[in-house]
Amino acid sequence: MTLFLANFNVAYRGTPWHLYMAAALIIILPCLILFFFSQNAFLKGITVSDLKG
Repeated sequence: MTLFLANFNVAYRGTPWHLYMAAALIIILPCLILFFFSQNAFLKGITVSDLKG
C-alpha cells in the first residue's frame, strides 16, 4: 500500500496533497472499519493477557 502511494506521487510529477491525502484515507479506511467491528474482542484479548505480579 505504501508502494501505491509512492507511485501515486511519481505519476503526478509533484505533490498534489489533496489527492495524496484522499488516497491515504482510502487505504486506511478498511483497517479502521475492521478495528471498530472487532474492538470488543481486541480489548478483551488485552485484558485477558494481562500479567498479574
